[in-house]
Order: sequence, then C-alpha cells, then structure tokens
Amino acid sequence: AVQMSRVEAESEGISLEREVVADLPEIMADEGRLVQVLSNLLRNAIKFTNVSMKEIHERNMREQERRERRRRR
Repeated sequence: AVQMSRVEAESEGISLEREVVADLPEIMADEGRLVQVLSNLLRNAIKFTNVSMKEIHERNMREQERRERRRRR
C-alpha cells in the first residue's frame, strides 16, 4: 500500500515511511481487501494532511487489527 501511494505523496511534498513491528501475530484476512483499506487510508491521509506535516508513518497497527477482529465477531 505504501509503495502504491508513494508517488502521490511525494508530489504533495510528503515522505512515506514503512515501519513493521517484528512480533505481530498472524491474522486471517483477505489480502486484497486489506491492501485496499490501507491504500484508502493513505490516500485520505495524503489528501487531508496539513502543509506543515511532512511525514506519514505506515505501521502495521495493532489497533486497526483489533477493530477488524471486533467487526468479524
């Protein structure tokens, strides 16, 4: 998702970095949908980022995973 959004971000003067936490548990999810969700989040972040903010860090966020698990219950 970061790679696909990088060109758009750079054209807005935003640097994207990807940081993956090593000890995340495996999850069962539709990879295509997950990429779609992350891409949408990144596009919205790029679109609505203040001019003074120059970096967006993409992290494999445990909070987002928790929300996804709650929705599946």
